[in-house]
Amino acid sequence: MVANVYPSRAAERVVFREQFRNPADVVRNGGTLVGSPEVKDGVVLDGATQYVSFLESFAFGTTEHSIVLEFIPTVAHDSATMYLIDSGPSDRYRVYLAAGALYVGYSDTIIASISEPTISGLWVIGEVNRLVISTTSGDTDVFFSGTSVLSGGATAWDPVQSEALYLGATRSGTSHLTGTIKSFSTHARRLTQADVTAMEEGRLWSYMNRASVALDMAEATAKAGTVRGTVEALVDGDMEAVGTAAWTPSGDAVLSKDTVNPHGGLQSLRIVYGSASSPRATQTTLTAGKRYRARGWIRCDSGVTANVYVGGVSVFDTTSSGWVYFDVTGVALSISFYLRLTVGSVGTGANFDDVSVVETDELLDDSDMEATGVGDWTAGASATLTKESADPYEGSQCLRVAYNGVNNPFATGSITLVVGATYRVTGWIRSDGTSLPRIQNDSLVVFEGTTSVDWQAVDVTFVATHATRLWLRCLIAVAGYGEYDQIHVRPVLSRTLDKSANGHVCLLGDGVTAADKPSFLNPGFEFDGANQYMQIIQAAGVYGSAVGFTTAAAFRPDFFPGDGVNHYLYDSTSGARYYALKQSTGTLLIIAGNTTIASIAQATYEPHWRVDGRNVLVVSGVPGNTNAWLNSHQILTNDSSPWTPMSPTEVFIGSRFGGVTMFGGRYDGFYVWQEALSPLQADDLTIALGVNV
Repeated sequence: MVANVYPSRAAERVVFREQFRNPADVVRNGGTLVGSPEVKDGVVLDGATQYVSFLESFAFGTTEHSIVLEFIPTVAHDSATMYLIDSGPSDRYRVYLAAGALYVGYSDTIIASISEPTISGLWVIGEVNRLVISTTSGDTDVFFSGTSVLSGGATAWDPVQSEALYLGATRSGTSHLTGTIKSFSTHARRLTQADVTAMEEGRLWSYMNRASVALDMAEATAKAGTVRGTVEALVDGDMEAVGTAAWTPSGDAVLSKDTVNPHGGLQSLRIVYGSASSPRATQTTLTAGKRYRARGWIRCDSGVTANVYVGGVSVFDTTSSGWVYFDVTGVALSISFYLRLTVGSVGTGANFDDVSVVETDELLDDSDMEATGVGDWTAGASATLTKESADPYEGSQCLRVAYNGVNNPFATGSITLVVGATYRVTGWIRSDGTSLPRIQNDSLVVFEGTTSVDWQAVDVTFVATHATRLWLRCLIAVAGYGEYDQIHVRPVLSRTLDKSANGHVCLLGDGVTAADKPSFLNPGFEFDGANQYMQIIQAAGVYGSAVGFTTAAAFRPDFFPGDGVNHYLYDSTSGARYYALKQSTGTLLIIAGNTTIASIAQATYEPHWRVDGRNVLVVSGVPGNTNAWLNSHQILTNDSSPWTPMSPTEVFIGSRFGGVTMFGGRYDGFYVWQEALSPLQADDLTIALGVNV
């Protein structure tokens, strides 16, 4: 494992996880992309020369063991001998297909051979297949896409660690897999049928949507009161509801649902002229003064012009007879959102479909590059600007900035920055192999990529030096180009936002004293251990459920358990407290519903505590049955202490209530659920919150 990186060893029970998000993360996780396969939401293997190797096989060697491999095959299971997993050079662990049968070998022993007829009905070309192997010596279960294909396999094997890991080929680089590997993980415990079913049904991830507060501190760029594009302002924006009751007609508009040629789903909303007025469909769900992003699709009858208004501001017009996409941002001046016709005659009209309006702090129009054409972008240095559909990072197209006779061409988006303010830019860029793609704020270089033709991740903050110049630029003096996708620009402010549907604002410190505000590190916040903390000042409803609670904190402490000092990880209002306190005695004190649940001995949790490393503490329970895990190790089991559900009015992160007795180190995330999560979900949280790659 490369030193000084964020490894995938979130916990001993989640030994290794590779999600193949981009090439840099694979390398940072100790991997080598043999044959230069593309990495984009999975590693794409050509079946001939490409595979992935990891020089250190930390994935195996535990007595109780599980593998989860997600992949998308593009050929039949019996088309050739294909290796999914291999290791070596000795004590070989391997999973492969030969003559259509699936073989599982552990520590140089074939422990399972699953017949071709069993696999043939489960192997699905072009879709995600999930293989789970759950084993201890002499007892092996294998699941394929949720179906048990081996139960209680009796072959014994020795839990010996091998030296390297290979995905998509043998250790000697033969018998290649054709398709995409989405992710690979190993667990130092046996996964059950219930665990596998939860994975297949998506329940491991759907619980994330049920959080009563979700503070992802890597995303500390939200304005107070906004929801960063997560809460939909419209009802029936996808136009799939029966009837048009969600939309109010005016201007003699005739509204109907049209099943002929919808953009998506089964129908679209049709607006027709009933008279010579300006017909429109309206929803009054906006807030004046807030910024919104409106997206959707429109097609018009001949001679008709259709229009979109956001809060009374005209933001888009079209006469297209085919479906045309719009993606615009703007500040609402009123509460009304209109879909309107401005030119036409009685009986003519236009159709609208898949319309979305969300409150946002996004500053760029066409930030996802999905708008038709390049009308939201202005060419600089004679650049040729085009939308390209060949292999965008996400969606259907990306923006290309090409040389057209003048050095260093660029594109400028519609944007207004505040000079001296801090902004965050995220997105993806790539070169044609010769240019150096850049993002600049006037002469300030915000980010410079490489000449790689692979997509490169952008995630940087900068202090604006110019109000209107954000350039997507290519350093090149000959024919060539750079490409850009999903370029988002947002302000970095002294607060962060609950990303659940509840939209709490988390202030840094008390919101007044600069010294009390932890520093944004992109990602995470650094607490000085003396003055700095966070608080949610309107936290009612975060806890207080009779069916239980779960709190998850992701943090990097700068102190040892035995440092002789009190450190609050989190707390809440006096008299209605839920907290985790590392006491001066070394014990870890857990309180729920203003009741002491447990004082966990230092010797119990200290072996799993990481100073300056990522820790994930999960506390979950119902009255009379509370559990806790630190980095997937259970440090509190079925505690019987009763407690009464309460609803505090404030939540403090990194301090005791009132802003004293501080935590020191980095905080990466804080989450609360009004329910008790399962042990598998606690493991899942450790993966989600404790792993960068």
